[in-house]
Amino acid sequence: MRAWSLILATAASAACAFALQSTQAAVVRDQVLSHVDYFETSACQIVKIGFNFPTRYVAHYPFDHGTELRIEVDTLASGRDGAQFERRRESLEPPREFADLLAAITYEGNVVPRPILTLAFRQSVSFKVAQGDDFRSLIVAVARPQGSGVCEPVFPATE
Repeated sequence: MRAWSLILATAASAACAFALQSTQAAVVRDQVLSHVDYFETSACQIVKIGFNFPTRYVAHYPFDHGTELRIEVDTLASGRDGAQFERRRESLEPPREFADLLAAITYEGNVVPRPILTLAFRQSVSFKVAQGDDFRSLIVAVARPQGSGVCEPVFPATE
């Protein structure tokens, strides 16, 4: 009888720990967009836009320049809670260093056929887009008008 009490107590503790862990995970993942990082070179300014879910780059338009960049993505949110969050609309504050050029970063999850990440620029710019190495980010490189060197959407590795 004592062994059964010990087994039931252990099972109850494990269930409580699992419930607490699930609750904490839901709090962390209550948004699709997680952060935006900034880096610059002599040739370009680069932003890395992070997602709380694995995200796959699909396409972007216009192709290489404009005042607005629309990036089609597939957010691979798992489960019922993830699907609920990926259909929302939200935005991130542009980095201070990039605010003179980038006006807004907006995620629109309710667009058909797939979600769109929009970057609104304050003037027409030339850009390139790439999938982040972690599959939780997209990288956008904006060429400087008189920049020297090659402008590629590559964000330096951070430790």
